[in-house]
Amino acid sequence: MTNSIEKFYDEWHKSAESNRTLEIRDRDLLAIEYVGNCRSLLELGCGCGVLLNRASSAQKAGADISAEAIKIAKKEVHASGKVDLRVVNIDSENLPWESNSFEGCMAVEVLEHLFDPVHALAELNRVLEKNGKIVVTIPNSGYFYYRYYHLVTGGVSDFHGNGMIVDEHIRYYCERQIMKMMQLTGFGHIRIKGVMKTVVSTETIQQKRDRKLSFRKLLHAVRPTPVNVLSKSNKIFHLWKRYPSLFAVGLVIEARKVEESKFRYNAAIDHQHRTAELEKLNINYVD
Repeated sequence: MTNSIEKFYDEWHKSAESNRTLEIRDRDLLAIEYVGNCRSLLELGCGCGVLLNRASSAQKAGADISAEAIKIAKKEVHASGKVDLRVVNIDSENLPWESNSFEGCMAVEVLEHLFDPVHALAELNRVLEKNGKIVVTIPNSGYFYYRYYHLVTGGVSDFHGNGMIVDEHIRYYCERQIMKMMQLTGFGHIRIKGVMKTVVSTETIQQKRDRKLSFRKLLHAVRPTPVNVLSKSNKIFHLWKRYPSLFAVGLVIEARKVEESKFRYNAAIDHQHRTAELEKLNINYVD
């Protein structure tokens, strides 16, 4: 299974001829703003290194499951000091850096792809210095349109996958869940910001085509359905900034390392053998 996962992301990077790998979105700018000036920075899921290049850190490091992406990143990523790029499958391997090695870490649109995001966060915690910065971005499964889709179709999707047949996202998070998972893996001073995941530079040809307003699109846009009313209100009043849990397409989580992670991975325990305390650790637990 591991080989097929690596092949999937290698193929994606090879096929990204539409400038998809060069897109910069609003969430990316927030992530770089938070950790970009750290003297040493590690990016998990660095891809071709587009975001690493925007950071001003003297020491840069990146890890990605795709050897193809790392090959490209080694040609593109620059820094005034050291650049260390490695092929790592974080679901089955630890990060190949010593503890307390970095002042900042980021994982942009990564956790939704992982079988064990707890292990990934625990490893990022380990390589971070005490009080070091971490920024994580994820699709927000609590976005009102996704809730509507789940209610109407009974399906679960965040519509941001790149699989030809099925979405490659295997985890879905809302604000409460990601907050709890960050706390359980040793992070504090957590701030969550909402984003609309809009492209702010390097617009692709397909996106320019999609923006052309047809009569059919116009007719659909002015229909006074509850979804359209919410969408227009969201854009006009920027509700995604004030109420990210409901109105943001994506979430940007800024935090600091306050303690060592108490968890190394997501342990499997039969539900019949869970104690009340163990049950409360689950991010889906509701008191």
